[in-house]
Amino acid sequence: DIFNSKFSYSSVSPRWVSGDQYIYQASNRDVFLKNANDLSVVLLMPGSFYTDNSASSYKVSSTMNYILLLTNYVKGWRHSYNGTYLVFDVQQQQLRSDLTFPDQVQYITWAPVGDALAYVYDFNIYYRPIVTQNNEIQVTSDGRANFVYNGIPDWVYEEEMISSNNVMYFSPDGQILAYAQFNDTECAHIQFSRYNSQYPEMIDVSYPKAGTTQPTNRVFMYNTVSDMTQEAIPPLSIAAADYLFSRVTWANETSAAVIWCNRLQTWSVMSFCDVMRDGSLSCPPVAEYEHKTTTGWLYQRRPYWIPVFAQNQREYFVVLPNNDWQHLARVNLVGIYSFTFLTEGDYTVTSYSASYPAVELYDADKKRQVYRTKGSLGATIITPECITCKLMGEYPGRCNIATSSFSTDGSHVVIACRGNSNPDNVLVGKVVLEDNADLVTNIANTLMPEKTYGQIQSTTGYKFAYEMWKPPNFSNTKQYPLLIDVYAGPGYQNVDAYWSRSWSSAFVPSSLDVIVVRVDGRGSNFYGDQLMHEVYQQLGQKEIDDQIEAAQYFSAMPYVDSSRIAIWGWSYGGFATSHAMGSNPGVYYDTIYAERYMGLPSDNTDGYDKANVVNKAATFTQSSYYLIHGTADDNVHFQNAAQLSKALVDEDIRFNNFFYADQDHSINVGNARYHIYKILTRQLCKCFDLQV
Repeated sequence: DIFNSKFSYSSVSPRWVSGDQYIYQASNRDVFLKNANDLSVVLLMPGSFYTDNSASSYKVSSTMNYILLLTNYVKGWRHSYNGTYLVFDVQQQQLRSDLTFPDQVQYITWAPVGDALAYVYDFNIYYRPIVTQNNEIQVTSDGRANFVYNGIPDWVYEEEMISSNNVMYFSPDGQILAYAQFNDTECAHIQFSRYNSQYPEMIDVSYPKAGTTQPTNRVFMYNTVSDMTQEAIPPLSIAAADYLFSRVTWANETSAAVIWCNRLQTWSVMSFCDVMRDGSLSCPPVAEYEHKTTTGWLYQRRPYWIPVFAQNQREYFVVLPNNDWQHLARVNLVGIYSFTFLTEGDYTVTSYSASYPAVELYDADKKRQVYRTKGSLGATIITPECITCKLMGEYPGRCNIATSSFSTDGSHVVIACRGNSNPDNVLVGKVVLEDNADLVTNIANTLMPEKTYGQIQSTTGYKFAYEMWKPPNFSNTKQYPLLIDVYAGPGYQNVDAYWSRSWSSAFVPSSLDVIVVRVDGRGSNFYGDQLMHEVYQQLGQKEIDDQIEAAQYFSAMPYVDSSRIAIWGWSYGGFATSHAMGSNPGVYYDTIYAERYMGLPSDNTDGYDKANVVNKAATFTQSSYYLIHGTADDNVHFQNAAQLSKALVDEDIRFNNFFYADQDHSINVGNARYHIYKILTRQLCKCFDLQV
């Protein structure tokens, strides 16, 4: 059932176009414009155009006169993809066969004003002033596969920094297009094979590893009116050594904030670049704002927060460390640099709205709610007022996790409830947009595991949160096998109140009668920066010690069979699982990720050495170990599994392994995901001597 969508939920993802209107796609693929006041709708495009052309997604122009349809989708890496784009004319209600783009466009976006657009093809940027005229302006010409990327990130920036398929940023009036360029010419490459033809196809990827040469980056501003391109020069303070590009965001039509950070991601600089009346670009040193950390890496998992600029253009809002927690601050843009915190307390601000004085907070009870700051945006610290907490009473168990999507002026909001019971989407003050009634019925007709929470008082002095999934009809007088489901990656959280019905959280407790636990030890997010930064430059050590201590804690429980305890994990969880007996090859991983948490290998030789499971293969002698990997994993390369397998063989260790040909990090193409869980189930039954 966990593979056939029986326990999946539907959601509403509004694309707000005004203070009271948003665009959404119905289940039959019709695209509508909906009014949030009277709930009236206008059909923009019948779903038949979407389905008949096997479209994968759509993009509506700011005028709502045209819709781009993505067809011939070809997956790239985690966020990137190529495809062919068709133009649908909303007024004529037909596809425009006379309007064409090249095959396999790498990215395309509408300008925020009018019907202009920009796209990336063959690693170069093109600008079309009017979609109805096939007369592109080629903005760049030096793009080259695996070497020079314009407007799109290379592999390491896509995966570890940008988390997106593009680095193009239109000004609010659409006249200036800011974009980043990455040059990987001096970077080393990784190769892996795809076994889908008579002779294997070699895939070559630029992949800088820890301590090696990383891509260079540059930021440019293209003026669509003057057809001029100028470079935004990074501040001397950051450019004196290796530095990384983080983000561009526009403060207004003529001023862009460019965010950079140092290679180790402990220091971030935001500089303002102004487009002058004569078209020139000015990035004065006086307009630079720095944020530093001395205890670890910047923020949680990315070294930047996107600033939100006030309408008065005299201040901006951003999340900054406040004692041990991440809080919303107002930063002064006029005169001497200063900032004031608008929130305080033992909780973490997880997001904030550009159109409304609202923040999303995560508290110690694993609840995530939407709050607003009373009064003007210029207010000092106040106690935030919760605007979604009442939903927890109206929809018990569903809305203890709430996220928001505000309209452009903040007058309307769609709340997505993602709590343990089952999810909902609510347009506050109006109507439930999606109640997931089928999911409610399926849950009611299924014997489900029980989820409970607790804390472990560790020998480190910290209290570690855990969640426990108990089998249906659980009995305190019976002893159960225990499976520890581990991730333990730095800046992540495994214990939460989100809706989840996965192999480990649903199938294993319900079908195998096994208790499953997840523990947030040192390095985890949302418990304060001190606990999160405990693992800095020590990956594979403290966070694994905490998982081992947790296993000892649970083994002493009367309803746990201490002779039948197993641990499993995927991705960093696989690293953590292996590190219960050793650790993983740190220098094999990409530069931006590894160096963020470990520093440079030359500065942290001992840390990298202790994070190397190959060096400790001999400690696997008493374990039943199963190693699984995809041969086309672009993230954690098959090289890692091969090196570990070789080391285990050299130590004469008995172990099982399995590889998935042509599968990437997710192992989810075709029947692979179902197959891998069957393997894991058989292995678990063997370990626990279960007859299923």
